[in-house]
Amino acid sequence: MTRSRFSQRERVRIYRMRAEVLTNIGDLESAQRDMELAVSLAGQAGDRLQRANCLQELATVLGGFSEYDRVIALSEEALREYRDLGDRAGECAALGNLSWVACQRGDFPSALYFESESLALARALGDRAKEASSYNSLAFTCRQTGDFARAAEASGKALALYRELEDPGGLGVILNNLGYQAYLEGRYQDAEAHYREALAFRRLIGWQEGEATVLNNLALVAHRLGYLKRAQEHYESALKIYQRIGYPHGEAAVLRNLAQVLQAQGEDDWAVRLLESALEIRRAIRDPYGEAAVLITLGGLLAEGGRDDEAEKALTAGLALARSQNAPDLQAGAAMGLARLDLNRDRITQAEVWTREALKRAEALGLKPLLAEGFLLRARVSWAGLSSPEGCEWRSAREIFDRSLALFEELNQPLDSARARYHLAQACLSVGGKEEAGRLFEESRRAFSSLGAKAWERKCAEALSA
Repeated sequence: MTRSRFSQRERVRIYRMRAEVLTNIGDLESAQRDMELAVSLAGQAGDRLQRANCLQELATVLGGFSEYDRVIALSEEALREYRDLGDRAGECAALGNLSWVACQRGDFPSALYFESESLALARALGDRAKEASSYNSLAFTCRQTGDFARAAEASGKALALYRELEDPGGLGVILNNLGYQAYLEGRYQDAEAHYREALAFRRLIGWQEGEATVLNNLALVAHRLGYLKRAQEHYESALKIYQRIGYPHGEAAVLRNLAQVLQAQGEDDWAVRLLESALEIRRAIRDPYGEAAVLITLGGLLAEGGRDDEAEKALTAGLALARSQNAPDLQAGAAMGLARLDLNRDRITQAEVWTREALKRAEALGLKPLLAEGFLLRARVSWAGLSSPEGCEWRSAREIFDRSLALFEELNQPLDSARARYHLAQACLSVGGKEEAGRLFEESRRAFSSLGAKAWERKCAEALSA
């Protein structure tokens, strides 16, 4: 019996609905199969608009695999169809997809162009929800380029529109993003306030994935502020949600972050196991950006444990992936990791090269937490390369130490402030400042003890007893 066109359209609708559910729970391969069937059936039915919608949704699914060439091809085909059909709402959505993939590839001029086109269309349509979404996308791209003033302006407009629309879903998204910008800028109290408001909206609408994302972000803030146990609790809560709903992207992100908190508490073996699990997930879902982030974190942890050869392999692989993704934040992190590794090996000249690269990228991004870390690394390299413990070379190194410490304290990052004091104490000890070194080691020890940073507390205790 021949199927009617109507039943074929219904089948397309069912495949699209199921693909949406599968995407939300992280089963992207099944979602891809459903959307490819939907595209084929819509084509057979001769329904151009439905097919364009399916192309657009298939592109969104493939974005989760970082298959950017296919995302572009599908979105461009959908865009042509929408324009030919005069569907301006569809055109706006396709431009949004093209903007997203351009941003992921680091092609920020193209991303900004697509966002301006999408925003203009949304305004012409009088669609306030699409206008808010376009402002949110614009803010994301501006943050990626380090233009935080413009990002804040766009986010503020999106927030006002979502409040006007009384859209709890949109409010949850934009407040989470505002929290992220505040976190990047080192405004941790503002970040926590935004995240808590976002969490309330996401719980209100029952969006579990979104709830887990905000819990992860709250943990990041707690970690920065030195509340390691609180951070661990938030991460573990987020991890349970991601594992329950089967969302591997979120699970891998939390495993990486949780590993860093456990490392600070002296649980290195546990941390390595979590990072290895995160790496396996990132590779399985074909996420090169996420894989790079895990490799860089793993490399840093291995270097701290004296496993230099394994650390170098992980950091080098992470840097290569970060460069392929045009990710300046990850490139800065990898360069810092390699500089620390070269310091461990007394390869001062090479450490200086990596430090310059890291600081160059940190300064271009203008992110204070990253800059503070870069200054601390530069101070350590300068101290390690001293030809004499006296004179202008030591004064220069000391000034950079003080600059890093002042920035960490301005950002209210007690764990990192204590790390900076520990490294400054080592430098003071090497130039004969035994009394000051002892005072700094003791201040650091007390801070690490109060924060539960057992590994660092042990280092200070060993230095004091030497």
